[in-house]
Amino acid sequence: MIEQQHPEVEFEASVYAHFSEELHKYVEQALFYEGEQLRSGEISFQEFAQAVSCHAVKGKEDEARALDADIMFQGVRQLVLTGKIDDPKIVAELNAELRQGADSLLARFISVQPVISTLDAAISFLGWKRAKALIELENVFEVNLDMFREKREPELFCTSENLMSLANFSVLSE
Repeated sequence: MIEQQHPEVEFEASVYAHFSEELHKYVEQALFYEGEQLRSGEISFQEFAQAVSCHAVKGKEDEARALDADIMFQGVRQLVLTGKIDDPKIVAELNAELRQGADSLLARFISVQPVISTLDAAISFLGWKRAKALIELENVFEVNLDMFREKREPELFCTSENLMSLANFSVLSE
């Protein structure tokens, strides 16, 4: 007895047959998004092929961005290893991220930000984390910490009582 293939399998096999094997992962994406439209005749095969091409171009761009992000991530590692970033607290913070590799917050940050250098990546990430911490405090305590963002003088943030008294850091006082 000859086994008959399911119509869905036959349809997909006939679509894949029109594309080289290197494009099959993009054909799969296009079938997911546009397959029903192709099957029902809402789009032509030529339009479907154009969709596959668009998925392939986007895929190649994503791969290139991922490679660039990995190079940038490894560059941050080199900044730490070579001592170009040498503050112990910052080194410890970056090392914690670097140990996590591609799963780290640093790696994700680099992959979605238009950083222009490894130093830019490190500084921007650290700044983002600190800004994020202020926002979290604002949300948890329902306060506004803009005054902290406005204070720029480094001496205002030291621990000397004398210098600490130069600015009002009280969040709840007026």
